[in-house]
Amino acid sequence: MAKLTYAQMMAFCKLVVQFLKDNAAALKASGFDTTAKTTSLETATNQAFVDDAAQEAKKAELHKATQKAVASTTAAYIQASSMMDAMVGVIGKDQTLSKQLRKIREQMSKEASRGKKQKSA
Repeated sequence: MAKLTYAQMMAFCKLVVQFLKDNAAALKASGFDTTAKTTSLETATNQAFVDDAAQEAKKAELHKATQKAVASTTAAYIQASSMMDAMVGVIGKDQTLSKQLRKIREQMSKEASRGKKQKSA
């Protein structure tokens, strides 16, 4: 069974456990004792589901942390931009400091001003 998806592998394990349980008597009559094997596979499968649930919870935490980081970065950017506008308003748009502030904004708004991008390997 090559290239099964994650969900398919999980389902396969559950199906095999159920098959072992449903057919324990017939398998034992044929010389295949399922007792220890069923317990082992069921334990491994249950652990996989526990680990999957923990991973999903961490993904949800990561998503929330990302949203929080984006929100705080946006808030800081708005504050910096407003502060820049306030400085220009106070000192006048033709002053040397205002020109320096405009250069900072231009560097961020024009991609070419940010420097050459590195090619990824």
